[in-house]
Amino acid sequence: MRCQLPKLRCMKNWFVLIFLMVSSFYLNAQTLVYKLEDGVILTDSQYHDYKVEMLRTDMMGTITRVKTVGDSIIRSVEFKNLSSMNSGLVDYLGPHWRNLGKYYPLEAIASHDNATFDYADLKGKPTFINFYFTSCPPCIEEIPALNTLRDEYKDKVNFIAITFDDRHKVRRYSKRFNFDYDQVVNARDLTSGLGVQGFPLNLLLSKNEVQTHVYPMLHDIESVKQDIEALLDN
Repeated sequence: MRCQLPKLRCMKNWFVLIFLMVSSFYLNAQTLVYKLEDGVILTDSQYHDYKVEMLRTDMMGTITRVKTVGDSIIRSVEFKNLSSMNSGLVDYLGPHWRNLGKYYPLEAIASHDNATFDYADLKGKPTFINFYFTSCPPCIEEIPALNTLRDEYKDKVNFIAITFDDRHKVRRYSKRFNFDYDQVVNARDLTSGLGVQGFPLNLLLSKNEVQTHVYPMLHDIESVKQDIEALLDN
């Protein structure tokens, strides 16, 4: 491990990693940690705090490598300034990146006239939100991954889908693709108000309704599962 920090801090980071690996061995569970470019190792909760602080300076973290060492999953992270990233990507995801660590208006979503669920039923669980529309090819392509999450976590997690399409289109879409998420339909005003500028878009919220993750089209479903597991454990 290459480390540019003082020797004592480097030793502490080695100790954290070794401790996590040993602990996970006895608990028979995988432990997720993050490795920064300077070699510093952060736990999942430490990394999310660090990521929020970096976003305040317009620095966005990107996972560059994932490997397993013993029973630990190590995600290597590279931080870049948003100004150096693809402008289309920043327009698409930037507003949601900047919301990480902030309260998300889940009650306002549930209060929409065309929501099929009640806010009281959402409390105390992580929430996964999918923004889509029914004729969007990437939205359709990610449905198997979305269904996998729903089938695995069932009532442990709130699964909400939001679209500007009408109820008739959504009913046909849901039946065709077995897309059994709680729905908010006819929601063009809501999606616009939430800063959604591209589809698909997926957000993950903690049990206390703080936005913790942003995903465009789902590719690495195992990574999303790890993020959900971390929220369920907290």
